Amino acid sequence: MALIEALARHEVQYVIVGGWAAIQHGAVRRTDDLDICPEWSLANLDRLGAALRELGAELAISPGNTVPVPVIDSVLISRMQIGTWQTRAGGFDILRGIPKTATSEARFEELSA
Repeated sequence: MALIEALARHEVQYVIVGGWAAIQHGAVRRTDDLDICPEWSLANLDRLGAALRELGAELAISPGNTVPVPVIDSVLISRMQIGTWQTRAGGFDILRGIPKTATSEARFEELSA
């Protein structure tokens, strides 16, 4: 998958969550995008931004409606709880964490353990 290959080229630390993760654990479901929870350091988010730029990412604001983003970097990504992107390789969601309760979430460190 081109999205995963780009993340590997840029040495992004992340865990796959959402539909692709469920499929890897035996679920039978359809998913059209890749959901990840990255390690949230600025250096890692800069590498993630480089991967997004390489893939021609645009911010998805509604189904079929995207907006070009002139600067995709750690500052922009770090300000998003969830970033929904469309790339040449398909849909791509970046999540700060996965909700555990109404007031807490599992982040990269917990998910990768």
